[in-house]
Amino acid sequence: MRSLILFITFFPVLAYAALGDHRLAIESEQKQFSLNSHESKQQINFTVHIFSKPGLTIKEYEDKNGRIFAVTWLGIAHPDLQKILGEYLSEFQDAQLKIKLPHGQRRSGKISTDNIILERASTAGQVRGRAYIIKALPENVSLHDID
Repeated sequence: MRSLILFITFFPVLAYAALGDHRLAIESEQKQFSLNSHESKQQINFTVHIFSKPGLTIKEYEDKNGRIFAVTWLGIAHPDLQKILGEYLSEFQDAQLKIKLPHGQRRSGKISTDNIILERASTAGQVRGRAYIIKALPENVSLHDID
């Protein structure tokens, strides 16, 4: 029990939107977690929302209509994919199950479905990932813009 309390104390919950969510729908949830490190950067065709806590930074990419079309992360552990993928989670899980891996090999790399692409990597104690809705990339936005 003491370990759980310490974990919650030192690793606060991050509230963020899932792929396809509307930005306004989750703003009240983010307020209740009192995030201290939230930053937004306006680009030409989208806005990047950056959320941080010790050991994890998540970036949400919002189109001009307020929908999240991509999410990236960098940290010491991958975030909860259910929160990242939202309604696309089962589609991702089905695609992941179809990939045959040698015993003991971890799932990383790129997984594509009809609607999303998820990329994960880990090196030297650091993990990174990117998930995006294929058909939702705004006009004139390339994958190089989603870092």
